[in-house]
Amino acid sequence: MRGWLSNPYFYVAVFFSLFVGLYVSSYWQQANGKIEEAYEAYTAGENATTLAERSDAFNKALNLYKQMEEVYRPEYGNGRLYYDIGNTYFQLDEYPMAALYYYKALKLSPENVKAHNNLDVVLRKLNIKQEEHRSAFEPIFFFHYYFPLPVRLQIFSLLGVVTIILGSLYVWVRSNRLRAAALFFAVLWTIMTISLLYSRYIEPIDGIMVKASYLYRDAGNQYAAVTNEPIRSGTKVQVLGTLRDGTWFKVETSDGTIGYVSYEALRVI
Repeated sequence: MRGWLSNPYFYVAVFFSLFVGLYVSSYWQQANGKIEEAYEAYTAGENATTLAERSDAFNKALNLYKQMEEVYRPEYGNGRLYYDIGNTYFQLDEYPMAALYYYKALKLSPENVKAHNNLDVVLRKLNIKQEEHRSAFEPIFFFHYYFPLPVRLQIFSLLGVVTIILGSLYVWVRSNRLRAAALFFAVLWTIMTISLLYSRYIEPIDGIMVKASYLYRDAGNQYAAVTNEPIRSGTKVQVLGTLRDGTWFKVETSDGTIGYVSYEALRVI
């Protein structure tokens, strides 16, 4: 014990741990304060007695939620913030944006029944039929489609730790059971790695039309339209690429039509 107390690195480690703990605590206190303020504004909107009060309250809640989205970057969270933003857009009758954020929430939390139900309501209001695209790989890599990315990252980390521990024990003990267990978890770890690499580099990117727009033959309004009617706002499309510094998207609709649409009309899920 005295050896530790006389070691200067011990005090550095303690100071660093305290500093990190205080920083994390302050970070979450600020986040919780924003969440409570936004929730109060949202509740005030629900209880408002005039349209003006309702609009002001929900717009205040939306601004607070959007600030949190920009600061805290919830792409790897549980989807709750996206769900709350979707609800707020819904209350403001901005249904295409509500659909976008419900899709974002479901991407992180597919089991969110309320988000599913609210999305169905929004799509009915927009007169859009929701289409499910099933992959041929789904029966084999079912976890990739039913576990959101944050959960798969946690499973990946856990499998990695278990594999390393079992492999290290096998080096020392040389047990056939340990070897079999290490290989088993190594295979699972490899499969999960493939799943994460697929999500990062191969998986198709979806987008939502937040504004009705024609699809054009090339990236520009001066080109001929390839659709007879504008693509309805709220429609999900597959994003094939970006052009002109991200101001135009190359997309494919559910019926296989390929064309270009501007950034103002589309947001990536």
